[in-house]
Amino acid sequence: MKNREIILWTINIALIGAIILYFVINSNSTQNTSKVTVKNQPTKSLPTKKVSISTNTNTNIAPKNNTISTTPSYSLAEVSQHNNETSCWTVVSGKIYDITSYIYSHPAGVDRILQGCGVDATRMYGRVGAHDVSRLSNVFVGNLK
Repeated sequence: MKNREIILWTINIALIGAIILYFVINSNSTQNTSKVTVKNQPTKSLPTKKVSISTNTNTNIAPKNNTISTTPSYSLAEVSQHNNETSCWTVVSGKIYDITSYIYSHPAGVDRILQGCGVDATRMYGRVGAHDVSRLSNVFVGNLK
């Protein structure tokens, strides 16, 4: 019983020492902060200008000039050129994705994923329940023409 009491007192003293050390360190760091004095200066009135901010969040509005597009688009013939292990593009629901980086990590194997390279794989993609198009957003290439 005596050894147990000695151990408990030792632990208590160590904890109290740690708490004191914590406060000493923190009080030193707050004392070392420098004070900055700012002189009061008269404020000048700046001219104001009314600004109109649009709150329209509709992003589906087509640009007035239909020739300007920020998203590239490719024909199926162009996609079909990317049909191998070094460049594999696939089409799912009109969107083109470069899935080359997924070839060797595909759970069904290389041969299975190569079937979707260079083609519209919307039906193939939809048959497998594990496919989630949102996971492909980082490899989006453009839209199908």
